Amino acid sequence: MKETALNLERNIKSRRVDDVPFVNWWLITLLINPITFGLAGIFFFIARIRRADAFIARKKEYYELVIEFSKKYGMNSGSAMTYPEAELYAMRNFTEDTFKKIKPVRWLLTSFLMIVTLGIYFFIYSYKMNRVWNDLQLAEADFYDKISRVWIREGLVSAPLVFGIDPSMKKSYIINLFLSVITLGLWLLVWDYQTHVAPEVFYPRVHAAEDFVLSMVKSEAGIVSAA
Repeated sequence: MKETALNLERNIKSRRVDDVPFVNWWLITLLINPITFGLAGIFFFIARIRRADAFIARKKEYYELVIEFSKKYGMNSGSAMTYPEAELYAMRNFTEDTFKKIKPVRWLLTSFLMIVTLGIYFFIYSYKMNRVWNDLQLAEADFYDKISRVWIREGLVSAPLVFGIDPSMKKSYIINLFLSVITLGLWLLVWDYQTHVAPEVFYPRVHAAEDFVLSMVKSEAGIVSAA
């Protein structure tokens, strides 16, 4: 269990590099992008994709480590009545299915396809970025609901962990596209702003849940946090 707990801590600490806010959108749009002749726009286009992809990869590993810890804890508890074998099997299937649906956007492939399709691939890219963060928050809510049932049965927690859903993160691709057309492209700025800030709205809830889980896991594994 201790090794799993340390791997989980490593996973969560990696968010210091990846789960970071970007430069203010207004500053980029009104100052940095114009004075760099659009180069900043290209940089942040790539950075947004890489940030999403890094988060997806980290969360997949995080889910797997939490499930692994739950399995080891259940096996070490010594009670067949409290070992949630079926639930853990379902959790592994849930993780696998989730990350088959939520796939990395991949900046290099996206850039290549935009070039060879003369920009047409932009619509597919926009669709992916429009929904990725909402899909991730729904996955988080589902994960904590399911793992809570396991932990309640194992006696790790007495009440479920609730991950709140922010309805504002759900954006209609069709409506955004329609508004972009009828405003002759002006709505694209609003849409771009929404895409830019979505992770920053999401991160505080994610990190709070992870910190609680890590604290519990380290405590059960006998790891004392540094003061």
